[in-house]
Amino acid sequence: PPPPPPPMPGGDGAPPPPPMPGGGPGGPPPPPMMNQGPPPKKKLKPRTKMKGLMWTKVNAKQVKGTVWDEVDDEKLYSQLDRDTLENLFCSAKPKKKGEGEGAGADGEKKKEKEKAVTLLDMRRSQNLSIMLSRFKVSHAEIAKGIERLDPALLSLDNVAALHSFAPTAEEIESVKEFLSAGGKLSELAAPEQFIHAVASIPDLKGRLGSVLTRLSFEQKARAANESVSLLSRAVEEVRSGKRLKKFLEIVLAIGNYLNGSTARGGAFGFKMDSLRKLMDTKSVDNKMTLTHYMADLIEKKHPDLDNLLDDFPSLADATRESLSETRKDIAMLGRDVASVEKALEGYTPLSSADPFQTIMSGFARSASKKVAAMKEMMAQLTANSEKVLEYFAEKKTADIGEFLASLHLSLSLFERAKKENHDRVEAAERARVAEERRKNMPKAKKNTGPRDDGGPEDGKGLLDSILGNMQSGRAFASRRKSSVPRRAGSGEQTFNLRERLRKAPRREARAPDTEPAMPSFLGGLRKARPAEEGQGGNGGGGGGGGGEGAAGGVHFKGRLREGPPAARGGPPPAAPAV
Repeated sequence: PPPPPPPMPGGDGAPPPPPMPGGGPGGPPPPPMMNQGPPPKKKLKPRTKMKGLMWTKVNAKQVKGTVWDEVDDEKLYSQLDRDTLENLFCSAKPKKKGEGEGAGADGEKKKEKEKAVTLLDMRRSQNLSIMLSRFKVSHAEIAKGIERLDPALLSLDNVAALHSFAPTAEEIESVKEFLSAGGKLSELAAPEQFIHAVASIPDLKGRLGSVLTRLSFEQKARAANESVSLLSRAVEEVRSGKRLKKFLEIVLAIGNYLNGSTARGGAFGFKMDSLRKLMDTKSVDNKMTLTHYMADLIEKKHPDLDNLLDDFPSLADATRESLSETRKDIAMLGRDVASVEKALEGYTPLSSADPFQTIMSGFARSASKKVAAMKEMMAQLTANSEKVLEYFAEKKTADIGEFLASLHLSLSLFERAKKENHDRVEAAERARVAEERRKNMPKAKKNTGPRDDGGPEDGKGLLDSILGNMQSGRAFASRRKSSVPRRAGSGEQTFNLRERLRKAPRREARAPDTEPAMPSFLGGLRKARPAEEGQGGNGGGGGGGGGEGAAGGVHFKGRLREGPPAARGGPPPAAPAV
């Protein structure tokens, strides 16, 4: 039948439905219609393109009974300052004539940038822009690669990024509304253009999730298998370890002896984490712990238990695994494969070139078998772990990974204590050898050799020593440096007794036949060697003869400095009278 005619202008809507068959004019009224919400609001369109307010609209069916049912914004439309709003919040303010001319390519880029319309919030737009920067192709090519599952484009990292930033239904709807309102695609920013390019792919996030599961499955399955295998080997090593039982027996005996007078004594066993507490029991002098004592005892009296940690080669690596976490990883893999299988149910290819169903069907069959095998291995590991925990009097619900980690740490502490015991013994031996060497070292003899300055060992030969120092000039070296001035034009210092005597202060006049005062050390030398200092005129050297005058004393100093007259080639010069 033809559709009903449109309502007449000014009417209230469509005519009421005809009465039900068999019903008369007085029949029951039709059942009430479901809440359809208020009628659509009239949109007040601006005269130019405006920047959008990114809010989340309340569903019209949920307005009744809320605050939005009590407000009426339409009555305020006539009061809006539309000119100010359009001037402040238009999407791109028109430039004045001539503005920006001559800017060249930079001006064009700036113009395009100003025209870009952003519908997303700033943070979301920035994150999408960063994600899109990893792709060196257009947005249309990205959408095409997602449709065709292009392996060159859809690497694991790229698919993970696309899956994380897949557009939401609200974002797709906002782009559609902008375009339906007359906006152009070229006016939108890059993130919005990307959203428009992939909006035609149904269930984009689910499709990308299936591809991500396929690309990451092998890596995750390999890690889960390694974890299960490693824990299984470690559990088997602990369960079959014979030397460990003997080791625990010795610890139990020593512990019961130490706790014999307390309520903790008489124990039938102990928890595995108690092995670490042996480090807390120290000797009376605090120089060693019970762990060090046990290590020394085992090394000396039970050498068959030495290097006990070597019985568990898989224990160290197993401490980094957790049975509960591995179980969660396998369960997650199972859920991911189930999601792929659900996506394949009733799947409609996007085009004849869409390989999604073919590729994903083969992957789902293979992955399901692998997940089933991992779950079987996990069940076997769980059963073996419970047996080991029960064997060591631990709770069945305990994490086998924590149990193995506690055992490995305890045995490692014993190995370290053994090394520290060896280091302590070696240090004590080195100290003993050093002490014996010190005791056996001969005592240093007192030095009775000659003096470094050439002086006499005792008081003998004092005069000869003084004369030797005077002849070599050693006795006058310090005086030359400190008190004797340099001669003009001469580069060497001299000790001239005659000049010093000439500059000395005058004393009272003496009789010609009296002897003037002379330095005490010269007088002593003359008395010691009278024959050499001259008898009468011989000692003066032309100084007037007759006795020991002043000239004789000066002549003796000159002889000491310049040598005998024969060596000088003539008689010494006469000294002036003082």
